[in-house]
Amino acid sequence: MARDKIQEILDKNQRNKKLSSLSSLIEWHIERLQEEFLGEQKHSDEIVKYFPVALVVTIETHIRNTIKDIVDSDSQYSDNISKFDNIKLDMNILKALYRKEVTLGDFISHLLPISNLDSINKTLSTLLDIKFLLELKNHREPDYLDLNGNNGEKTLQNPEKIFLDLKELYKLRNIYAHELAPDCPPDREQLLSISKSAISFIKASVSMVSDILYPNAPISNAAMKEEAGKKLEEQEEKLGHLIENLKNTIEDNDLKDFDKSHKSWLEFREQESNFRANYFAGGGTMWGLVYLTTKDKLTYDRTQSLKDIIEDII
Repeated sequence: MARDKIQEILDKNQRNKKLSSLSSLIEWHIERLQEEFLGEQKHSDEIVKYFPVALVVTIETHIRNTIKDIVDSDSQYSDNISKFDNIKLDMNILKALYRKEVTLGDFISHLLPISNLDSINKTLSTLLDIKFLLELKNHREPDYLDLNGNNGEKTLQNPEKIFLDLKELYKLRNIYAHELAPDCPPDREQLLSISKSAISFIKASVSMVSDILYPNAPISNAAMKEEAGKKLEEQEEKLGHLIENLKNTIEDNDLKDFDKSHKSWLEFREQESNFRANYFAGGGTMWGLVYLTTKDKLTYDRTQSLKDIIEDII
């Protein structure tokens, strides 16, 4: 039976709807894995063997989110899709893209190979038109200048070790996922070191890709909150114009139903934004940013939904 790629993507998005591409959430997840597999509670070797498998899944989730962000950000990068040989569009995929069930980034990130560090490097190098690991190795934080006028410290400290750790991680994943390997017990200290390298790799890749896609983006928490607030205002203004157009289009009975529905949606948006901010940020400094970005995303989704309604009416 042929694969239904669109349904696979929709199912995956539903299962992972609480996740985002925020590196802090991925980092938190890896720390949870460290605690569960390598913490004070001593598990058997057979249980610990699943740690590399879970860690690779976490990295691949991050990389696929990154691919989606790159492809959906600008045609400069989506045009590079033509350089891949394994991307084929059929009518069902075109229909799903037209109906906005999935984005082009959703589709491409679902297909591109990222089964090891080399394939991750090749895929991201092709999309961004750079030598990804080489650029990552030399990338510097942009938040301050040193005495020579250069940007700040290198994002990756000891990149060669980190890359070797990741290659070893994928090797261990392949062994433990496909073999019993009774004579290859897991080294807990090694796995802890590898997981720290994974966190460093993810944080560095987020920093560099963000610099490439959004070169003038704010970097402090306060500046990011201010920028998120402005984006939300712009999105709400777009939504307001759409609502005016819709009210001028539908009949009085439908208008009453819409007003009731929209009031419920506003309540949902507030509750969902509060929930996500509390869930992901607690009472920390990221609370406001998570609240605003969630609200902005929900407002964008509402705007797209109303656009579809107006197009159907017209």
